[in-house]
Amino acid sequence: MTEGYIWGGNLCVGYRNKNGYDFLFGLSRTVNRKIKDLNEMDKQNIAGIKVMEGNTLIDEVYFDTGKGEELSTASFGIESNHKLQDVEFTLKAMVSGEACGIGTYDQYVLYKEKKLIVLPQLMNVGDAGAYYHSEEYVFPNDKGGIPNAFILKVEDMETDDKNREKKKRSSKTYLWNGSSYKLK
Repeated sequence: MTEGYIWGGNLCVGYRNKNGYDFLFGLSRTVNRKIKDLNEMDKQNIAGIKVMEGNTLIDEVYFDTGKGEELSTASFGIESNHKLQDVEFTLKAMVSGEACGIGTYDQYVLYKEKKLIVLPQLMNVGDAGAYYHSEEYVFPNDKGGIPNAFILKVEDMETDDKNREKKKRSSKTYLWNGSSYKLK
């Protein structure tokens, strides 16, 4: 027998169980969003993660997760607490278009005392050596990590007309106080 979940007319695309709780990842709806600088609308998918204890909803969070062409694959997993104070563990949801020029989105969600805390979303995109945009977190348990914080590292690269790579790097530090984060 196989057990599954129906979510808003869609199948749940990710499921994990830990400490007696079910964690579900799925698409909840699609909304129309105005494209910046253009007088056009675009379809934006909204995903969510729900925590269930039996048939009881404990908590849920929602976040943007790309457009139709950016949803050819998805993954959902449970990671450590990354040495963030009072965090039990981290959930990571990913959607990808698996093609050049199509974004991959990583969504980290912290789990603490039956609550889900959404971190700023990461986006990576590139096109076969012409350019890329890369975002990643450095958590306290990672090389270069610092206690009670996580660092957003961003790297952009593009090649010029002489095929030379030009890279630009930046970072932001978010301070974690055991229950919430804020930009340093």
